[in-house]
Amino acid sequence: MKTNLFSFLVLVLSLLFVSCETLVNKPVKPLKKEIFSGYVQKGPFINGSSVSISELDASLDQTGRSYSTTVADNSGSFEQKQIELVSNYVQLKADGYYFNEVSGESSSGQLTLYALADISQVNSANVNVLTHLEKSRVEYLVQEKKLAFAAAKKQAQEEVLKIFNLTMPADSTSESLNLSGAGENNAILLAVSCILQGPLSTADMTQLMANISTDIKTDGTLDNASLGSALFDNARLINLSDVRQHLTAKYAELGLNTVTIPDFEKQIQNFLTKSTYKAVKLITYPVSGDNGLNILNDTVKNIPKSSNYLIYSMKAEMPKGTNLRIVIKGDPIWYVPYNNSTQIVNWTVNPYNTTTKIQEFTINESDKRNDLYLSFYTYSVYTNISIEFYENNDQTPTRIKNITVGSPLQYSYPSTGSFGTNILNNLVTKILVNQSASMKAEVSSAGALNVVIRGGGTWQINGISTNWTVEDFNAAKQWQIFTVKESGKVSDLPIVFTSPGTYKIEYHENNDFVATRVKEITIM
Repeated sequence: MKTNLFSFLVLVLSLLFVSCETLVNKPVKPLKKEIFSGYVQKGPFINGSSVSISELDASLDQTGRSYSTTVADNSGSFEQKQIELVSNYVQLKADGYYFNEVSGESSSGQLTLYALADISQVNSANVNVLTHLEKSRVEYLVQEKKLAFAAAKKQAQEEVLKIFNLTMPADSTSESLNLSGAGENNAILLAVSCILQGPLSTADMTQLMANISTDIKTDGTLDNASLGSALFDNARLINLSDVRQHLTAKYAELGLNTVTIPDFEKQIQNFLTKSTYKAVKLITYPVSGDNGLNILNDTVKNIPKSSNYLIYSMKAEMPKGTNLRIVIKGDPIWYVPYNNSTQIVNWTVNPYNTTTKIQEFTINESDKRNDLYLSFYTYSVYTNISIEFYENNDQTPTRIKNITVGSPLQYSYPSTGSFGTNILNNLVTKILVNQSASMKAEVSSAGALNVVIRGGGTWQINGISTNWTVEDFNAAKQWQIFTVKESGKVSDLPIVFTSPGTYKIEYHENNDFVATRVKEITIM
């Protein structure tokens, strides 16, 4: 009996020894990669940016094994040779400057991006804004909710894309996307990259991404409405055609002339169309500026008639990243100083186009003071001008406002002119033969005037006329026709009647065929 018991104990101890030896001495088969590569992209990270590859265990904690490399060119590519890991999971971390596809320039500051990846079946993984945004959520799902890595990645990716109203096929992974690749998935990456960047600095974009990552970490939804509004404003303020041009030029510079930039514009428009977020970066137009009432404010609907110049401001409150172009259309009844004038603050003024009758004005920099001096002469003016607002790169007017200038059509005939008594004045019915007189009219803008003098006597135009077209005397009909050349300006000419008699003066206002009125004047 003792012998059997002893034999059994020996057998058990032997088995335990063998098992312990297996656990302690038998190595786990290492995961080896002769070459592991990828791209770091926001836009592309520039040459020399650092990349670290850190091994993670099944709980996504770092094991202490890591590799360091750098981005090898300005396309953002990197590679690491002879990687040997025990785990399938890695964290990629990239630090460096990047090409800002929105501004078309290298970033003003360095950016850090992360990616988590299972590299057991692949030899590459990319680092981008989608991998970065999903990182904290993946870690939470694995560590707190005990999801498998693949399930956590899939869920986090879907939740991040949902913020942007976008979806990708279930078998697509964020770390496989490439900004320089064709196809809808890569278009989604480029769209999200643009939306996050918008007009922001690198520091502001970094803060925005960090806040989004924190917000979605525990529940996978973006609950902070202000963060959603920031994304919405960024998308609104992007000049999509500029982004495409910037990337085309960049890839050409890198010798990547075969790159096809995917249709990211559609993805951004999809985000804007379906988004429930509200814009907060709105351009506003205060009631007044340094020079007076603000002509861009909705309360300015009429510029009244005045014998003096009326002064207005043109001013806009411009949140950072916004832009504005103003087009004023109409007869040239306004005056703007030259661009180098102190009366023009933060505006660029294009010359008035006499053919199209338009003048364009552009804000130079947002988030800075602007003001512009405008003066109007309205005494003999009655017209309309239109103001078109082109906000934030819109190719069609965001809105249009019309302004009435002056008073309704008026025809004024003062008592005197530059050369003497005005024969067109209603109270002037008699003058002396050979007396110097004027023929003066003030016709408001958009008006027209023809004057016909009839009679059996004679008269002369003794000097140069101002703003009149004078036809030759018609001997058969015994008349002479005078036409105001340009409305909104004073018209005057010197006239002398050289023989006595009674003469008729016909007024054809506003192109009336039948005389608007007729008066007689006696020459004594």
